Amino acid sequence: MKAPTVRRERGDLGERAAARYLRCRFYRILDRNWFFYRKEIDIIAKRGDTLVICEVKARTRAEDSPSPYGSPSLAVDAQKQHNLSVAGRAYAKRLGWQGNIRMDVIEVYLDPPKKNGRSTVRRIVHIKNAFYP
Repeated sequence: MKAPTVRRERGDLGERAAARYLRCRFYRILDRNWFFYRKEIDIIAKRGDTLVICEVKARTRAEDSPSPYGSPSLAVDAQKQHNLSVAGRAYAKRLGWQGNIRMDVIEVYLDPPKKNGRSTVRRIVHIKNAFYP
């Protein structure tokens, strides 16, 4: 059962890279991997008067080979958007949040694993207001 472990490691690397990316841009990370029932939010951050709900999608591929699945953000389908919106509103209510809420997607592109089995981050694409809550 190696595939789920590799997938989870890739996801963890992507989420750590996305959190680091946000912190470097003056976002304050409030929570990571927060669950509301069975709905998960990868990263919840704050910047100014905006609560930012982030879905992180990490993909590994060679630089010159296009993904057969399109960009990682395409995996955030209508059902996932709905789940993130429900969970995001629940988090805001729990926090007593009165400001803006924004739904972002962060795409993390990873290089294929090296001989040591580890991937490195090649590129991060931050899609602000990817959809509306």
